[in-house]
Amino acid sequence: MAMSRKLPDEMIEEIVSRMPVKSSVIEGDLVCTFVDVYSTRMGFWRKLESISHNGTIPIHHFGVFLNGALHWLAGKYYCSPSVIVVVNLTDEKFFEVPIPIITTTSLLRFYGIVALKGCLCVFGNRINENEIDVRMMKEYGVVESWTKFSVVKNTFRFCPTPVCLMSDDDIILAAPGKAKLIIYNKKKEQQREMNVDGKTSNCIRIRTFMESRISPMIGRETEGSDYIA
Repeated sequence: MAMSRKLPDEMIEEIVSRMPVKSSVIEGDLVCTFVDVYSTRMGFWRKLESISHNGTIPIHHFGVFLNGALHWLAGKYYCSPSVIVVVNLTDEKFFEVPIPIITTTSLLRFYGIVALKGCLCVFGNRINENEIDVRMMKEYGVVESWTKFSVVKNTFRFCPTPVCLMSDDDIILAAPGKAKLIIYNKKKEQQREMNVDGKTSNCIRIRTFMESRISPMIGRETEGSDYIA
């Protein structure tokens, strides 16, 4: 599924990527979530359609930006994600991507979504085996391309979140129970705390970002002028 990699000038990716922003709201008997986008060209916020596809709502608090779109893990119940809800920022249309089909008998509950190596990934806790299972969509939009990317031994009090890859074997994990960044070597099944500027890192929350040359002032022309202020 080909999608534009370039964001429209009037949108700010950083603002939108923290959605769903307005917590869940009640519309009749249905709990849904909505997305606001800010237009630098027009200078105001506007609401897109509510996210309530077939009764599913996003359950992952932050959208993951990839291929010009934002992705949320979603489900009818908070503890039971069943689909990935996507909004294409080019045409502002919503669509869905199925999560991987699990064929094993062990209990696997997906609880997060990230982008690694330019690919969409979901990760879950394999409770019976005390493992974190990461599934990667090798070809964007192709359900059959979901593959098992890695397995991390879960030795943490709370389930860790993959942040990025340092190499084919080393994965940086955010361990919320320790407020630490952990480098996990999946080949040796060993872990160590990550140092930042020579010091052991302490983190409460971590997010990745994408560098952009698009100025937040784009589109704010002065009255009667076509030039950027």
